Amino acid sequence: MPVIQTFYPSKNSIISIWEIEETLVQLENRIQLSAIDQQKYDRFLVEKRKKEWLITRILVNQLLGKPIQIQYDENRNPYLVDTNMNISISHCRHFVCVFLDQKKYIGIDIEIPHERILKIASKFLSDKELFDLPTENPIPKLTINWSIKEAMYKYYNQKKVDFKTELQIDAFELKTTGIVWALIVKDNFKKLIAVNYLNQPNYCLAFVSGD
Repeated sequence: MPVIQTFYPSKNSIISIWEIEETLVQLENRIQLSAIDQQKYDRFLVEKRKKEWLITRILVNQLLGKPIQIQYDENRNPYLVDTNMNISISHCRHFVCVFLDQKKYIGIDIEIPHERILKIASKFLSDKELFDLPTENPIPKLTINWSIKEAMYKYYNQKKVDFKTELQIDAFELKTTGIVWALIVKDNFKKLIAVNYLNQPNYCLAFVSGD
């Protein structure tokens, strides 16, 4: 089964995660695209991007029980046409996830832990956040931190944000699942939010919603 996990953070929200195992032809046969979407799809040249794009729409249609158009605003944030649900999307390597919520502001991010994150840690974490990392095997917590800040960035819904200084994460103990308090501080905007995370063996996920 391509959908490996679906859960409901609240009565008005749903998250679904898809592990890509299908061929491109198999995915194309699972959805009937509108003329507009077919034109967009035909412009993609990379197979991986095509798969992610198709799976996102297959997931949304399955979760809402009908074909729904996905469009993008001026900041390239996705939104759904003719529905009261809001959407956040993330994909990495062979995973795609979709977050639907009636809240106006939402964000989700999925990542696969990899040692290359060690090279960029100081670029997106403050000195305080770096100090909170374990000395042994910091990669899982580093990945969760990155995923949390990506979810915060999508929640904030604006383009230019400094991950290191304007997205701030409180110290926390890494568990399989948890909630982290985080602060967005940008110009005259200041917002304290609770970010949920999942720390699975083969992926990390963070998501946030609120008005």
